[in-house]
Amino acid sequence: KFHASGREDMDVRIAAVWGGVGAGRPFVLEIVDAHRVPTARELAGSVQTINGGADAPASHLELTGTTAFATLQAWTEDKVKHYRFLCWSSEKQTQPSLDATLRKDVSTSIVQATSVRVMHWRAACDRKWEVLRMEPKSLGGQWFRLAISTRAGTHVKKFVHGDLGRTVPSFGEMLGLQGCGYRR
Repeated sequence: KFHASGREDMDVRIAAVWGGVGAGRPFVLEIVDAHRVPTARELAGSVQTINGGADAPASHLELTGTTAFATLQAWTEDKVKHYRFLCWSSEKQTQPSLDATLRKDVSTSIVQATSVRVMHWRAACDRKWEVLRMEPKSLGGQWFRLAISTRAGTHVKKFVHGDLGRTVPSFGEMLGLQGCGYRR
C-alpha cells in the first residue's frame, strides 16, 4: 500500500517554495505479507530503477517500523504548504492595486464547502482553513503571479478561482474580480 504525506492534483508541482526548491513528498510504502526483508543494497537498486526516466524521482528508500505511517500523518497535519500560481484576471492588475488590496503577511480565514469531486466519500460540510500569506506580483496587463502559504488541507486552486462560490472568500473575490483563473 502506498501512503503519501497528503496529495496534490496532477497539475501541481511540489518544487515551488518561498526561497528555493522543495525536497519533494515523503511516503511510506507498506508491504503486506512480505516473504523477506529487502537489503540496503536492494533498496538502493530500487531507487535507481525508480529514477531511470521517472517524472517523480526518489531520493532514497529505507526500512521503517510500524509507526512510520502514523508519524507521516501527524507530520502532515501541521504542515505549511507553499504554492505559486500564474493567474489571469478579467481586469488589468497593477502592482499598486494588488498591494493595496492584499496584505502579504496577514492570515486570512476562509471557508470551503466539500468539493463535488469527493462528496461520494467525504461528508458534505463547510471546513475552515487558513491562508497564512499571499504575495502577488504583477506581470503586466491581466497577468500576475500569486505565491501563497496555507495550512495543510486547504484547496488552493479552489481558493484562487472560487469554485463557483464554494470557497469564501476566494482570491478573485478579494480583488473584486468577475473572473480569476490559474494556469499550470
